[in-house]
This record gives sequence, C-alpha cells and structure tokens, in this order.
Amino acid sequence: PLKAYAAASLYGQRLPQLPLIVQGMVPVGLTVFAGAPKRGKSWMALRMALDVAAGKPFLGNATLRGDVLYLDLESRQYRVQARLSQLIPGPAPEGLSIAHDSESLDGDLLWQLEKWSSEVTRPRLIIIDTLGRVKGKREHGENAYESDTRIFGQLQKFAQEHKLAVMCVHHLRKAKDGDDWYERIS
Repeated sequence: PLKAYAAASLYGQRLPQLPLIVQGMVPVGLTVFAGAPKRGKSWMALRMALDVAAGKPFLGNATLRGDVLYLDLESRQYRVQARLSQLIPGPAPEGLSIAHDSESLDGDLLWQLEKWSSEVTRPRLIIIDTLGRVKGKREHGENAYESDTRIFGQLQKFAQEHKLAVMCVHHLRKAKDGDDWYERIS
C-alpha cells in the first residue's frame, strides 16, 4: 500500500529543510549542468568542487564545506593538474577527491558512490563529468525519456538519502529544429 498522509497534517509543522550545497544554485539532490560541448562546463565544475571542498564562495554564493568527489571521466591527471594550477595557487583542498574511471549506472556506480560517501567525513558533492560516460544502456523497450527518468531517479534517490548533491555535467544534443533547451538535454 501507499504511505499516504493527509495534506492538512502538514499545517503548522516545522519540517527540516535540506541544506543547499551552493546557496541559490545547488541543493541536496540531483542537478543537471548541461551545455554545448567545449563551453567551459568542466572548468566550472572543477571550480565548484574546489570551492565546496574549501568552504569558499562559488561565483559569490556561499558553500556548505565538505568532501567532494569529482568523477572526471573525460580526461586524465595531466589535464586536472594543468587546470588546478590555473585555478588555485598551491595544493588543492584535502576534501577533494578525483577519479577518472568508474562503473556505469547499470553496473556498480551507485555502490562505488555509496562506498565513497561512507569513507569520508562530510560527503557534500559528487560531480559526474559527464553523464554520458555513466548512463549505461537503455533497458529493452525504453525510449530516451524513460531511460533518462530511470537514470536520474536512481541518482536523485541516492543524493536525497545521503543528504548530498549529485551534479551531472551533460552535453546538449545538437538540435536541427528549434531551440528548446529542455528537449536538448535528453
């Protein structure tokens, strides 16, 4: 049976609000950061990872300091090293971990994220750069919308259960007809 409740029971209750990892931008839960290829999404994601790990403002917005996992699945250490040297003086914050290989969502990715979040002190943010690298295969008979809904649902549930943010960097699909941003994300 459904676990339903009467809407009237909410009246007057003080319910805890989930924190914002980046004020006004990134809440606990799932965020999709989509844009055209080669527009600086990975640079911005790395900057956000640095700022959350250090507890510094990101683009002028306060952050909730904590451990960050950046799955940089489209590059290697040499590129991250070069970018870090351009973004910050000195070493990166202790709370930032970077990986270049992971399982997919139809494999053991959620288990890997679970393990990481249980091994750090304050898991706050997981950045997956890019979503296309972890999506996995569509299930038999699924269309793109159904596949995206299933995949995003898994990540959203994980993020909410662990009270952290998962941000997926994603490339917009090249649309030949129209300029509907939401349609181009799928």
